[in-house]
Amino acid sequence: MFADFINPRGAEIAAVYRERFEGSPALGAPRTAVAAWALCAESDEEAQRLASSSRMTLSLLRQGRLIPVPPVDRALRYLNGQTATADGLARERRGIIGSPPPCAVAWWNWRASTAPRRYWS
Repeated sequence: MFADFINPRGAEIAAVYRERFEGSPALGAPRTAVAAWALCAESDEEAQRLASSSRMTLSLLRQGRLIPVPPVDRALRYLNGQTATADGLARERRGIIGSPPPCAVAWWNWRASTAPRRYWS
């Protein structure tokens, strides 16, 4: 299982796994799965507001500080006090964030172009 939203370079690891895989009675062929991070809300603005909790968590994690996912209001206060660089680093995390139509399009684009070609043989 690879969390593409955490490590977008997992495709190389999956390729090595497939190359080195040795079948067994329990599993005759290599199997991989890929996870995408998605947050869909009534509006794009609400989705971005809700995603602030994740951005705060990731920003602090990159500083070596593991915290429980904070409530949105706390995350917004934290992010408002950060430099553009700190929030920008947290936004580098790959994800599908928005209202239903853009999320659906983003999901199908990710699924069609990224996941199969990079992770599955």
